Parts: sequence; structure tokens; C-alpha cells
Amino acid sequence: MLTAPRHITLIAAHRGGAGLRPENSRAAFTCAIALGVDQIETDVRLTRDGEPVLIHDGTLERTTSGGGAVAHRSWAELRRIRLRGANGETIPHLDELLSVLRMTSMGLRLELKADQLQDGYSSLCARVIRSLRDHQILDRTTVSSFNWRSLIIFRALARPQGLIGLVKRDQYRQLGLNGILALARDHELHEISLHPSQFSDGAIDLAAAQDTRLGLYKVQSPDEIECALRARVSAFTTDHPDLAVEIRSGLP
Repeated sequence: MLTAPRHITLIAAHRGGAGLRPENSRAAFTCAIALGVDQIETDVRLTRDGEPVLIHDGTLERTTSGGGAVAHRSWAELRRIRLRGANGETIPHLDELLSVLRMTSMGLRLELKADQLQDGYSSLCARVIRSLRDHQILDRTTVSSFNWRSLIIFRALARPQGLIGLVKRDQYRQLGLNGILALARDHELHEISLHPSQFSDGAIDLAAAQDTRLGLYKVQSPDEIECALRARVSAFTTDHPDLAVEIRSGLP
């Protein structure tokens, strides 16, 4: 008699593994690949001339030597701006990471970042899909966003491996888990991701009863990581993928 395979919680290196190397840097991506995580997680947004670059913030000040809005700079300008603490590295283009991942079997988890206007997300989705298809990696890419409309736009244009609706903490406080699950059903999303502070016993079973997988984002401490793994959430992102891989390997 065949038995169902044991679910393995996927570990995604948040911004490449921001606790180990500068976030969204080539060094972070290389380190995460060497660790053998399941997914590289990173943020993607468009330059002024429509090129997809890997940076979390909409502005440059926090993580780079530059200033101003990413969307107001061309790729030619951004490719010269250095990342803080990254030994001279500059802001990476999406295609650079895809070229590396294409040589591996590792998954990609992309968080869509754009203006709240729908046309901003439409342009972003179309450009990202073009790159994913060019590098033949669409079928192992999971797409996430706090703006669930962007996931609907993406799904209308292509079918990635998965779509994840990220849940803001204030949104969860307002709606509760049942309300969030109802919203996911309305958007035809089958996976959501909560902050660990919103996770509770019974949440996974409640979500599963509504045909929804439940994961977590920014799982940071050893206790949080072990809890997520023991609970068998669908996946989680962490700044400390080395710790997550080690803890998972030690669990029965």
C-alpha cells in the first residue's frame, strides 16, 4: 500500500539570505545556492526604462550609495550604483540571477514590487515573464506579493510554479485568519504567507480545510524556524538560511 510522501517545508533565502551577506547581492545569492536552500527569494521592480532589477526598497538610500527613486533611474544609471557593504557590487539585474539559477535545480521566489497603480504591475509582470521564459525557469518560479491584484495580473499572463499572497500584519489584525482565507478564495489564490506573529496552532488545518496552503515570511529566530518546520508550513523565508537548513536536517 502506497503512502503519501512526508511534506517538507521549503526554505527560501530571504533577499538572498540578508543575515549572511548584503541583501539582494550577488554574494548573497551565491552563498544561498551553496547552502542548498530550496528557493532564492528576492524582490524585483522596474527601472525608468523598464528593466527588472533586484532591490527591495523603492528608493536607493538604505541599501546603496545612490539616492532617489529606483523607478526614476535608467538601468544604465543603476548599474553603476554600488550596494552598501558588498565589496563594490552594483545593483543586479534579474537576468543575472536567472542565468545562474538556470545552471542549478534551485527554485526562485520573486516578490513583485511596483507602484500601487495597476498599470505599474502590468508592466512589471510582462517584463518579468519575458525574462523567466527566456531563461526557461518559469516552471520553477513562485511569485509573491502583498498586492494581490498583481498576482491576478501575473496569472492572466503566465502560469508560474506557484502564487503566494503575502498578508500584512495590520490586514490580519483587521480580518483574522478566516477573513484572509475568504479573501484568498475570492482571488483564487491557494497559498498565503503570514508573519510569524500571526501564526497559531490550528492555522494550517483551518487553511487546508479551505484548500489553501499556509506559509510564513521573515522567520528569523531559531525558535521560530523550528516551530515553522515542526508545524510543516508550506514554506518560509528567512534571513538565516544556514540556520534553517541546519535545523531542518536535525529534525526527524
